[in-house]
Amino acid sequence: MKSPRSPGRPPRQQLLVFTEGKVTEPTYLNAWARRVRERVIIHLDERTGLDPRGLVELAVETRRTELREERRHRGQSHDAYWCVFDVDEHTRLREALDVAQAHDIKVALSNPNFELWILLHHRDQTAALTKDDTRRFVRDEMGIDKSLPPGVIESLMAAHGAAEARATRLDEMHLRNGSDGNPSTGVPALIATFGQP
Repeated sequence: MKSPRSPGRPPRQQLLVFTEGKVTEPTYLNAWARRVRERVIIHLDERTGLDPRGLVELAVETRRTELREERRHRGQSHDAYWCVFDVDEHTRLREALDVAQAHDIKVALSNPNFELWILLHHRDQTAALTKDDTRRFVRDEMGIDKSLPPGVIESLMAAHGAAEARATRLDEMHLRNGSDGNPSTGVPALIATFGQP
């Protein structure tokens, strides 16, 4: 799905993103897609709600099919394939990460869940959390439920830099401490591929 070159305009990178969540993640990523559409095209696969292993398998099969069709001159593949999912209590998480790595599928993993990324737009969080903790904090402190209305999206976009810095500090903390990665999120790595907001 690479965009063809047009005179005077550099080609836009095209990403295909698969999300575990059915509402929050697609709403958030669609807002980014509108914001960066001059630089990158973000396609969201509509088949959501799978566990991480199922999501990665879907991404692998989609990538394989697109590359085969591109070799046959029947279309173009995307430049990158991403899966966005949570640690939660998934039993096949390690398998999903191994399969993704083996097939060049990028992963934005959040521990314990995507709501941590939303919370980091509001404040620091260094203590380990459960998925229920993050959902409660996001709801009670930020007034956000599963849906992200336009006003909330704008406030998240405005606080992106602070959230990214907090996520980076969490990664550094886990590296220093050798801890299990709770809390942490790989969402900033995905957003970094979009270019500067």
